[in-house]
Order: sequence, then C-alpha cells, then structure tokens
Amino acid sequence: MGFSVGGLVSGIDTDSVISQLIELERQPITKLQAKQAAYEVKLTAYGSLQSALSTLRTAASALDSASDMNAYTGVSSDTDAFSASVFSTARSGAYNISVESLAQVHKVKSAAFGAHEAVGAGTFTLQLGEGTSVEITTNADDTLADVANLINEKQKDIQASVITDGDKVYLTLTGQSTGEANTIRLEVTAETPSDPEDTGDVTDETGLSRLLFVAGGDNNHLTETQAASDAILTVDGVEGIHRSTNTVGDVIKGVTLTLKGTTETGKTETLTVSRDTEAIASKVNAFVDAYNAVVDFFKDAQSYDSETEKAGSLLGDGTTNQIRRKLRNMVADMVPGAAEGLNRLSDLGIAMNKEGRLEVDSTVLNGTLKNNFSGVAAFFTTKSGENKGFGVRLVNALDGILNTNDGDLTVRTKGIQTSIDRIDEDIEKYETRVSNTETRLKTQFQNLETLLAQYQKTGDFLTQQIESWQNSNK
Repeated sequence: MGFSVGGLVSGIDTDSVISQLIELERQPITKLQAKQAAYEVKLTAYGSLQSALSTLRTAASALDSASDMNAYTGVSSDTDAFSASVFSTARSGAYNISVESLAQVHKVKSAAFGAHEAVGAGTFTLQLGEGTSVEITTNADDTLADVANLINEKQKDIQASVITDGDKVYLTLTGQSTGEANTIRLEVTAETPSDPEDTGDVTDETGLSRLLFVAGGDNNHLTETQAASDAILTVDGVEGIHRSTNTVGDVIKGVTLTLKGTTETGKTETLTVSRDTEAIASKVNAFVDAYNAVVDFFKDAQSYDSETEKAGSLLGDGTTNQIRRKLRNMVADMVPGAAEGLNRLSDLGIAMNKEGRLEVDSTVLNGTLKNNFSGVAAFFTTKSGENKGFGVRLVNALDGILNTNDGDLTVRTKGIQTSIDRIDEDIEKYETRVSNTETRLKTQFQNLETLLAQYQKTGDFLTQQIESWQNSNK
C-alpha cells in the first residue's frame, strides 16, 4: 500500500483558498469605500444646493437696494422721431419734444477722373474737425483708387471710397463722426507733375490740388454733398438745443434720447416717463422662482421612499435642515419695522402653499406696486437702523450661508471632504495590510507545499524500505 499526506500535493486549490481569505481581509475596505461613496454623493448634493442658493441670492440682490427698485420706462409718442432709454435717476413725467434736425456726418466728392488717370505725386494733410491731422504722400502714378487706399490705411476718422460711372471715377470722403464741428479738411502741402517729363508748373486743374477742400474756403475742388451738422431739438419749450450726436443723454435727467428723424414743423411729440412696475414685478417673480427651486431641491434631497427604501442624498443632514428652517422662517415671518399692512410677503400677494412653495397673486402684486410703490420699496430695501428690508435680510442671510471662508455650506463641505480624504488614508493602510497578508499567505502555502513534498518523499522511502524488509523475510 502507498503512503501519502493530504494537502497541496493531493490537489488542494491554494489560489482559491488564498483568494477567499483575502476577500475576507478586504471586507473593511469594501465598507470604507461604500461610506466614501455616500460622502461623495452628499458632497455632490451640496454642490447642487450651493448653485440653487446662489441663484436665489442673485434674485434677492435685485430687490435689496433703492436703485434696483427705481425702474422706469419711457414711451415715445412717435418712435420714428425718437426713442428713449430710462435709468434709475429719472423721474416720472411727460416731456414735450420736437426734433428740428438730426446730426449728420460730413461728405464731399471729387470731380471726375479717368479710371486709370494719375492723380500726381505730392503730399497732403487730412483732418476731421479737431481730430488728428494725418500726412499722406502719393506717387506720380497713383490713381484715385490708390489715394483712397492710402486714406483708409492712415486716417481712421474719414472713410474714402471710389465711385465708378462708366469710364469715370469719383473719390468720396465721409467723416466718421457727426456734428457741425466735424468737417473734413484736405490741404495739399507739396506736389509735383504727374508726368516726370513735364517741367511746367502744376496747376489746380492738373495736380493733387484737384482734391483740395477746406470748409468755407474759396479754392475748393471737392464738392460738399452733405454738410456736417448738429442735432437740434426743443424740449419743454427750450428751443435750439444743439448736440453733436443723435444720442442725447444730458438734457433730461436719467433719460438718454436716441434721435431717429425730424418731427413735423410746429408739432411736438411726447415722452412719458413712469415707474416700470412690470420690471419690478418680474424681479419679484424671479425671486419666487428661485426660492421654489430651493424648496424643490430640499424636498428631493430629504425625501424617503418607503416602497423602495431609498433615501434622499441629504436626508437627516443637520446643516441642510438648519438652512431649510432659516429660509422658511424668513419668508413666512413679518419684516420688523415695516409698515403695518405691508410687512409680510403675503401682503404683496405672495403666499406659501402647504408644500412650502411660494405662489404669486399677480393682481394683488401689481395693484400694490401701483398704489403703494414707496411701501413696497421700503419693505424690500430698507437698510438704515436695526430693521432691514426683506431683500436686505435675505441677501445677508444667504451671504452667511454661502461665504467661501466660514459660511454654513463651506464649513460642511470642507468637513465632508476631510472625511473623504481620511477614508482614502484608511483604505491605503488597509490595502497595504491586505497586500502584506496576501504575500504572507502565499509564502506560507508555498512552504507548506515544500514540506508536504518532503513528507511525500519520506513516505515513499519508508514504503520502499518496508516492502524490501517484507520481501527479505519470505
């Protein structure tokens, strides 16, 4: 009979045994990874909360200052004559306006030249109004097209173009700024004959002087096609108001007029400036939408589905609960110091439903804005003393929550990140321990295999000896 010892030599799967042992060793790592994943989900949720609260702060900040509430609109009785942009410094009122003329740029054109005719060599200066004077030099064989290119390259205040009519061409110059003072000035400072063989004098009819133009001068060779002119208007009986552009922002306080055309002679049009209650109502609705988005986030993040046994990412989170209560109380509570009858959001037609979301009664809101605008403004924007307006209080509260140094969200997310980092360190330690254990087990099983092999060899030797002894005694 043979002699054998059970073990690796007998076919035990040591790799499988080691794998199962290591799997047991890795169980703490698996638990740590699950815990870390939960923290990361929570960290992501806090990022979404921060985004929603930042949007709410932006909406609230549009309601926390008097300038934000001072929204005005301007309506023109003739938009073909003028339109208006109205700013917070404006005042309600009606203004009678007539536009006698619009501001225009200066335009001049040359006499006809041949398409390939040389203008002649020389130097001229070109200037618009009191702007920069630019010196331009032409060559003997330069055509009008060459001159136009030189002007456009060097003088940005004036646009040069070449108009073609059959075999004739014309140079046109257009100032780039409106106003009576912005006239074109082209003076020839030196010139030579266009034909080098011509030793005679250059005349106004043959040389570069054919482009001479000085407003009011006697020897001009360019023709004025459009005079430089100011805008002229009358506002509330004040006549002869001159401005160099058609954008007039210094006549009516807080109003910039854009002049588009002239009014009929002897007729005035009306600009009506009034509070833009629609713009303010829009800001209020934007705040309500942003607040409701935060409420919806809380509802989802703190939910629990009993059927699926699935919990929201922030269910039971203390910081989230605190923020939720703070915002809910601010929205529901009375604003200290506000006028009686206008000291809660509900007085403006903004009510909280059973789910905690805000709903706006537009009829009440618009009516309150129309009939008691100053009260609404005070409700939102009061900053003096201890009693702050609703918009001011909400912005301050959100700043405390969102502060990147020590705000509620910052402190909480830093704590979560610290926990994630600490788990990373723990996992690394466990991984090292598991790796060492795996190495040790492999070594032990290898040693066991060697030992069993030796036992097997000894057993085989003993078997041979016994068989030999039995045979010798027969």
